[in-house]
Amino acid sequence: MSSYNAKKYYIHEERYDWVKIVRTFAGMESIYHLIRQKLTHALIRQHSREGQHLDIGCGTGLVLSCMPPHTVGLDINKWALKRAKIHASKTQLIQADANHLPFRRNTFSTITLFEVLEHMDRPKHVLKEICRILDNHGILIGSVPRESPFWKLRILSSTCPRNEPFHDLYRKRELRRIFNPLARLSCHFFFWIPNFFFTAEIDDQHISNQT
Repeated sequence: MSSYNAKKYYIHEERYDWVKIVRTFAGMESIYHLIRQKLTHALIRQHSREGQHLDIGCGTGLVLSCMPPHTVGLDINKWALKRAKIHASKTQLIQADANHLPFRRNTFSTITLFEVLEHMDRPKHVLKEICRILDNHGILIGSVPRESPFWKLRILSSTCPRNEPFHDLYRKRELRRIFNPLARLSCHFFFWIPNFFFTAEIDDQHISNQT
């Protein structure tokens, strides 16, 4: 599927409520998303900074529901945002494209980006946009899928969307290549989860180039 058609799918067709899958047990997908949600929440509690928070690619609110009140949630899918308003009612929601983030420079102290980069045609451009709106002392917290047999088995799950576009699977060195030289990357790896979790801070050299 072309990048154009993949983007069209996520804007108009995706109807996958991650929060509902977690709350109403539906097999392997439910277990996976529940574990991922708990790990995500733990990373946010440990690493988030004081100030304004943004969740990019918030979907229906799986991550957003555990973030501070008045966190901004951004997604390209209008249907998902309507569901997020139910699951995370105290947040502010914006429909926008991660390639063109509608915020001023240095707006946010904490930005979360869980399971988003793998869907991007130009992930480095998205990271440049994030660095632009992230405070110089802020932090980016997120995850991407890594190479794992899990993704081949996922199709066996009754809740797996059959028409979902294939997404990229990362190796650690590929992930570091995307972040360099924009931000200092730290990977948090759990061998039983098919994802790389990460935290990143803007590189000092990138900051000096912006000023």
